[in-house]
Amino acid sequence: MNFLNPWGILYGVFIGAIILFYMLKPRHTELVISSTYLWDKTIKDMEASRPWQRLKNNLLMLLQIVTAILFVLAIMRPYVAKSSFSGDMVVILDSSGSMQARDVSPTRFERAQEDILKIIDGMLPSQKMGIVSMGSNGQIITEPTGDKGELRRLIKEMEPENGGGGQEEALSIAGAMSSNLEEPQVIIYSDTQFEIDRSNYHSIVINESGENVAVQGVTYTVQGEEIVVLSKIKSYGYDGNIRAECIQNGKLVDVREVHIEDGELLDIYWHDIEDTAKTIQVSLDVDDDLSADNSAYAVVEGGREHRILFVSEGNIFLEKAIGQYPKLEIVKTVDTSGNLEGYDMYIFDGVEIESLPKDGHIMILNPKGDMSLFNIDKNGEFKPSGLTTTRSILSDKLLAFTDLDDIYIGSGIAISPPSWAESIIESGDGNPLLIAGENGNRKAILFSFDIHKSDLPLKADFPILIQNILDWIFSGSGVEQGSFYSGEELLLNVIPTADKIEVIDPMENNFTGDILQDIGIYEVIQYIDGEEQVDYFAVNFPVNTESDLSSRLVGHEVDIKTSADSVAPQELWKYVLWIVLALLMIEWWLYAYGY
Repeated sequence: MNFLNPWGILYGVFIGAIILFYMLKPRHTELVISSTYLWDKTIKDMEASRPWQRLKNNLLMLLQIVTAILFVLAIMRPYVAKSSFSGDMVVILDSSGSMQARDVSPTRFERAQEDILKIIDGMLPSQKMGIVSMGSNGQIITEPTGDKGELRRLIKEMEPENGGGGQEEALSIAGAMSSNLEEPQVIIYSDTQFEIDRSNYHSIVINESGENVAVQGVTYTVQGEEIVVLSKIKSYGYDGNIRAECIQNGKLVDVREVHIEDGELLDIYWHDIEDTAKTIQVSLDVDDDLSADNSAYAVVEGGREHRILFVSEGNIFLEKAIGQYPKLEIVKTVDTSGNLEGYDMYIFDGVEIESLPKDGHIMILNPKGDMSLFNIDKNGEFKPSGLTTTRSILSDKLLAFTDLDDIYIGSGIAISPPSWAESIIESGDGNPLLIAGENGNRKAILFSFDIHKSDLPLKADFPILIQNILDWIFSGSGVEQGSFYSGEELLLNVIPTADKIEVIDPMENNFTGDILQDIGIYEVIQYIDGEEQVDYFAVNFPVNTESDLSSRLVGHEVDIKTSADSVAPQELWKYVLWIVLALLMIEWWLYAYGY
């Protein structure tokens, strides 16, 4: 047996006080006598009244001493260790969307909080605990500390998110944190079973495989003057009737009563959507174990029309590829003299540029003239060979669904990319052929060769490449409406001439963070020369990763525990106090009956 408060033994001085009181207790009894014949008894009583007496057998005194001993024992907080460790701990608390499920009462997340609080209460004075949140990403809640009050406060303040996917990051953080601890133990509270092949990792699974129905997605098509909405409803363990509602611009359009079976995916089409609709919401009225995924949102219309100035002496291939992109107003010219301004994007194809415009995004092919944005060596031409594509997030985005390894290019101009840009396609000798990047609020992309002297325009990949480039330039909620999942990072595509930008969340508060959490419609307001441009984007629950409430396995096999009590020490003070109460009742009974 061990003690959480060994200094409580100091209260044992009260045991000596009890014995002292009994030694000082007078032993005489007042008697009325009729004769001095009995004075000899009085003398004996006088001896009994002496301040110090030998202790005699006294049941009440023994009961009081045992009661005091047990009371001191309770103050010392004895416990029996129910785990094989007593070192420092790192607790990972899963705060992903599925932890909001109510199949475990009150919710999975709240049950995990309750169990962690038990561990904190049972910590030894020498133990420390660090806390890591595992939601959309991994986040340190606190470095290891032995301050129980602070640990309890931080655990109680934690809330579940709507996103997920931060498992690897959280485990990495916990591993780094535990490396600096003494006999570290990593305890993972999650609805996913983590099987990690390390003896000091303990997976606490909180999952009773609840029933759930989710709106998997909402999309729309424009058929003539009619908008048709398609909503996909997915069942995860639920079998029964549901009520589905379609709402446009906050106004109820239609209601459907449908039956769905376990594992079924329903397609529900909604008609009679007004052409003035900007936002669409499909919601479910159903008694399932997770409510966060019972609504999904979509934004109608792809955004405002973009104005492009296309400066070229003629490039039918590029013109057709650009013309396939929706909602573009293209102005063609060959004149680059004067101040160019007022366009969202400028395309310069093999023309002499006197001065680059100060606004708008830029795409340059076969660069000539003012190339102040790019460090161009005009005296150096090279013959490309052995083309290679680089690997990066931007490269993957621009080259998606293309295969450009076997392109023939006659010649190129030597370019040293600026620090804000990166090479997307390079020659075998390392010379960039396509570079892209963002400088401030302006995106720029440059082809260092004349596409007329290559077979790139003849490739089926060329229109895809141009569409990818335009998607990258015009994508983002600042200009182009779109859809995000909760937990994703918001990257705004700011109009270069915008003076100010505001993002309003679904609760009509200013959104100033980076990670999107609240589900619903967000409003983006850009102020340009005193005028407002308003766009919208939707944030939805990540149904594909968080709506399936059944148990999942991740990693390598370890022993799985199912309760915090198997990790925390089992305290005995409550049982000791019950014994103390019983002894007090016995003592009262003996005293009341004249012992």
